[in-house]
Amino acid sequence: MDVSNAIVAKSDQLNAIDLTGRDVTVTIVDVKPGPADQPVHIITDTYGPSRPFKASKTALRDIVQAWGTDSTAWVGRRLTLWNDPSVLWAGKPVGGIRVRAMSHIDAAFKANHVITRGKTEQVMIQPLPDAAPVAPETLAKALAAIHDATDMGTLDKIEDYARKIGIHGDVSDAILAKRGQLT
Repeated sequence: MDVSNAIVAKSDQLNAIDLTGRDVTVTIVDVKPGPADQPVHIITDTYGPSRPFKASKTALRDIVQAWGTDSTAWVGRRLTLWNDPSVLWAGKPVGGIRVRAMSHIDAAFKANHVITRGKTEQVMIQPLPDAAPVAPETLAKALAAIHDATDMGTLDKIEDYARKIGIHGDVSDAILAKRGQLT
């Protein structure tokens, strides 16, 4: 039995402790403004709007270095997040969420993290495939739904869903072929 859900903090945000012992790869579905102390709320496919990733300045700097400051461009992109136990708060190690990997980058890049005033550390942010791997059963269901589609509206819904979850290739080809059959 997987006990991951039993150790999740009851909170209105993703917390570093939620990532203890594991990395999590998320897809950004929206970015919303927050209050001055946590101005950017990143909504992910994994945690949804009820538990946004309220990125630290360090994490935001990493994201901006790779993707720029226009957060609308971040939607659909992926991050691998992890709990770095060495993150300091008031001079004591309490842990914090860091970015380990990002989609939509061609190669790993160096990011400077401020450790304390006047002290920085370079870290490498690794590339992540732009699209999430699709489980074979998900692909099979998508292809079956396309095969069974009887109208363009249904096919449009399947195509929208496939885009959201990152299905390409065989599904795109099947949708194109089915559109030809339905016209």
